[in-house]
Amino acid sequence: MTTGRFLPADLRPVPRRPTDTSVYVIEDGLWCLRLPLPYRAPTSVNCYLLALADGFCLIDCGTSLPPGWSALARALELAGVEPGAVRLLLCTHLHADHAGGAATVVEQTGCEFVRAIGPDTIDDVLRDPAIPVETRRRMGLHEGIPGVELDAWVDARLADDVHHDRISPERFLTEGDILATRLGRWRVVPAPGHSPTQVVLFNEPRRWLISADLAYGSPEPFLEYGHTPDPYGEHLAAIDRIRELNASLLLPGHGRAVNDPALRLGEARAAAVARSQRILAALSTQPRSAHALVLELVEGDPDHNRRQSMLSVTLCVLQHLETTGQAVSETGDDGVRRFRR
Repeated sequence: MTTGRFLPADLRPVPRRPTDTSVYVIEDGLWCLRLPLPYRAPTSVNCYLLALADGFCLIDCGTSLPPGWSALARALELAGVEPGAVRLLLCTHLHADHAGGAATVVEQTGCEFVRAIGPDTIDDVLRDPAIPVETRRRMGLHEGIPGVELDAWVDARLADDVHHDRISPERFLTEGDILATRLGRWRVVPAPGHSPTQVVLFNEPRRWLISADLAYGSPEPFLEYGHTPDPYGEHLAAIDRIRELNASLLLPGHGRAVNDPALRLGEARAAAVARSQRILAALSTQPRSAHALVLELVEGDPDHNRRQSMLSVTLCVLQHLETTGQAVSETGDDGVRRFRR
């Protein structure tokens, strides 16, 4: 693993301490563990601790980067729970900020690890060290990233958080699976788009929703490209499906609990639609690469992470626009794929 001194300033890990951890009691038997993240944004991730009949279930576990396990151990201490009492780790999806520390948690607690069926992703195919770097370079060139910029997109040194150990689950979650807790039964509901393996948990008696990253208040929803035919369409369908549950409390993967889930979910859908409309408006009869569209969408922002995230979102939207007949693509003699309305 590399050290921060090799990274561009906007990608360097931000020092955090285990004492930056905070714990909130939502109800007797349910805690929010807010763990610090070494990113400029988001600065924290919400994990949830649920009391079982015997022991506890941890929903997500934070990153592998420091303070990593130390922060989670501090959170468990604040909740009054011994690590050995954690019987189950359920990861809502496999992005590094939610599941990067899974291998360490299993090692430290001896718990069972479960997740949804789907690809073992890290959030961005161009950063995934499981994919040969030359393959990722070809992918980047195909989307119009200039050769002089490719290192900043695919070099593994620029992605410390993707180097965590990936462990296989002891079992896979499927739609309708039930997690029985002292606060009642939580139903597993698939919610792909943000990640192909994302699930949310719905407590039907209380109408409480642990919503992962389906709707966490970001004005720019992230969608993971490269694993399913239409992540953008899946994201909209997931929001629509979850809205029908009529939740009374939304517990997001980042930020504060939401007492008006319908409003938050509506805002998340509107943000996704607005992003699609802006991308469609940016297309013209002159074909343009995904990378060229990203440079317009970020309006000159030099932040590497934002550009990388926007490329994934843009490709998901373009894929949807092609699927629905609103855009077409063609690959030029230079090997670059370009899109037009």
